[in-house]
Amino acid sequence: MDMASLGTLKKDSLGRRSRYKRQPTGKQIVLTHRDIELFKLLYRYRYLRADRILKWCSPCSKNRLIERLGDLYHECHFINRIEAQWSDLNAGMKPFAYELTKNGMDALLDHCCDLTLPMPAVSHAGFRPQEIRQFHHALEISHAIFDLELSIRASQNKRILFEAEILAKASMKLGKEITRPSLSATLPCSPYMPRQQKAHSTHALPDALFAVETNDNGKLLYRFYALEMELKSPLIRRTPEKTSTLKKLLAYKQILNNDTARKELSLPNLYVIFATDTQPKLEAIQILSAQVWSDEERNRLLIKPIDDDKSSLMEISEKWREHFQP
Repeated sequence: MDMASLGTLKKDSLGRRSRYKRQPTGKQIVLTHRDIELFKLLYRYRYLRADRILKWCSPCSKNRLIERLGDLYHECHFINRIEAQWSDLNAGMKPFAYELTKNGMDALLDHCCDLTLPMPAVSHAGFRPQEIRQFHHALEISHAIFDLELSIRASQNKRILFEAEILAKASMKLGKEITRPSLSATLPCSPYMPRQQKAHSTHALPDALFAVETNDNGKLLYRFYALEMELKSPLIRRTPEKTSTLKKLLAYKQILNNDTARKELSLPNLYVIFATDTQPKLEAIQILSAQVWSDEERNRLLIKPIDDDKSSLMEISEKWREHFQP
């Protein structure tokens, strides 16, 4: 880049480059060990905001990290700021969400001499050049699992297992390749769906499947969880052909009662988490679940609020405290 080009860079009143498009200055970037760890993190989660990245890199200077993220974005195109986040009315007030670019992936492969990449933490992670249409939905899933992993890292006797590892073990146990955590269910005619004329065959495909492993004096104990992120999905539809929160509740009710997780994925147990971002919908899901599930069945259900500005999903209530806490 020549000096004339550098002089035309548009900056704001504080001397900062554009938030919405790349403005390289010609600064030479020498990748560090922390940069490579960042690329691995974005490979594992696909989308993360800068506040989550800061927590992962802690202890470190917030200002230095934000500056480094800016350099990796503007110079050499190692990471990307996702355009879909600009549609958020509060986008200018929130930390940027980042993803790995092809340049970043190439740099990661260059530094992973044995070509062993980290295991993705969520199903939409890994390197995928195509844009995910439901960006905000995917971002909340990434943040939920990231918040949980971060909390479990502090424990000496717990670790988190992600979907890829769970499915690989299920494939070995069942003697067939399993690539998705799909669970079959047959919904009988129900007064909750008055337009349903006959039994309806369907599948529950969790937004995330994970497990918490606890080492109890050498004995390994596991609890498996299906996460459903309910943001834009309608609460109720009168027919089971289209997705809704009600349909998912009815499907998981059948899956738990029929021990489908054990039969189809070789999981010894399964707990279900419904998460949403507004208090009215949270209360509506609570009311709906109480109508559809019995008290005993709801011992395997957790309904939690999410707040993108803090790690609120996995703040565990007394009933669930033993599941995640060290």
